[in-house]
Amino acid sequence: MNVSKVDNEESSSSLLNADYPGYPSLPPPYSPPEKKSGIPPNEGDGNTSSFYRPEDSGAEINRSNCNVVIVSAMPPVGPKSTKLTCPSCKATVSSKVSFKPTTKTHLIALLLCCCLCWPCVCVPYCVNSCRNANHYCPNCKAFLGTYQS
Repeated sequence: MNVSKVDNEESSSSLLNADYPGYPSLPPPYSPPEKKSGIPPNEGDGNTSSFYRPEDSGAEINRSNCNVVIVSAMPPVGPKSTKLTCPSCKATVSSKVSFKPTTKTHLIALLLCCCLCWPCVCVPYCVNSCRNANHYCPNCKAFLGTYQS
């Protein structure tokens, strides 16, 4: 049995790298692919080495039909009604504000209850500074933004 183990070890040692005993030989070095232009290949002809360039086809390119979209940030809203342009209906309106309780509102009420001020538990639900101010368009009822105090 000892002889067969030695034979197996000798045959497997021929596969190992001589510089690093116990490790397999290193794979061949990696050569990165050639860099080409960022134009995608022409999928119609099946040749992936050629690249499609509209200028080369002789077709005239009309770039006057390009649409430019400008995205503007909404003006900051505060705790009170704000005059702004609604992005949905494009009307200049004074926003309708509704106050909604948040997790902060519930935590303040819980803290008041734990501090034996349970008669004051309803105060955070009545004070606007403890709630979020959500702004809506009065025309189309679209959500315009929120103010978190």
